[in-house]
Amino acid sequence: MARFPLPLGRGQGLLMATLLLSLAGCSTSSQTPTSLSAASPPDAVVQESQPLQVPPQSPRPFKVVMLLDFSGSSSQHRIEMPNVETLQPLLESVSNAGGVIALGAVCNDSNQPFTRLAIAEPPPFPEDELHNATPPTPIDETGVNPLRLPEKQREFDLALAEYSQRMAEDEALIEQHQQAMAAHQSAGQVEIATFSEAIAPLLTRPIDCNYTDLWGGLQRADLLLSEDSSVWSTPPDFYLLVVSDGLDTKGKSEVTLTSNPEILLVNGSGSVGIFADLEHKAFESVDAAIAHLASVRNKAYDPR
Repeated sequence: MARFPLPLGRGQGLLMATLLLSLAGCSTSSQTPTSLSAASPPDAVVQESQPLQVPPQSPRPFKVVMLLDFSGSSSQHRIEMPNVETLQPLLESVSNAGGVIALGAVCNDSNQPFTRLAIAEPPPFPEDELHNATPPTPIDETGVNPLRLPEKQREFDLALAEYSQRMAEDEALIEQHQQAMAAHQSAGQVEIATFSEAIAPLLTRPIDCNYTDLWGGLQRADLLLSEDSSVWSTPPDFYLLVVSDGLDTKGKSEVTLTSNPEILLVNGSGSVGIFADLEHKAFESVDAAIAHLASVRNKAYDPR
């Protein structure tokens, strides 16, 4: 006599159906293609979301001559001489941009050599050597024939490897530039320390000159500013910072400033003297004049 299985209850039937569906899912999951986008290296996503930090463009180089009036009349016009600390913003600016700072005294005969600080331009960043690579687009499995997925995966892997290589080369280029900039800054600090020591006697000398040879100082300053500038990749800007009441008592002939510098005149009384006929900006203190000049320099980027 044939035996027939007993009918399943409702609960038992649902349990059996669930088990069968689970087994079916296990048997087919190994045949389902793995998501290609999930298989992509995680660093690709990181590199795409964190673009390279390209170094900023350096400010233009500049030259500035500072003339300090040590004649007796300067004290009557409340002229306070700078110290090394006062000059720090200017020293930092020339370190970042490259250029020349020269200090000289206005006295009985101002046609005397200046004390100079000369710092080369910082190394330019070779931006034209950057790859600026674009990361490959992840594969959209929904729009690809499943039979072509392996081929698409190989193409994506090759493109990703090439992108990673170019990114690594760009990062190495930036690192090399950072090292060159660090060496430039280190050398500049040595020059600044030597310059600061050299100008200390000038900044602390007594204000006791009998005459004010201002035209002689301006002639010497213009000569320095007019020196050949072909050593610079970009023509430098010229500045003349004069701490004086502007009164010339030596009586030398007037000079024409062929270098056409921007003139900053500093004294506490507003006296202009010979600068009445020269375009200039007036400042009450050396600190204010240097802060203005440093601010201008930090914004003076080469428009190339």
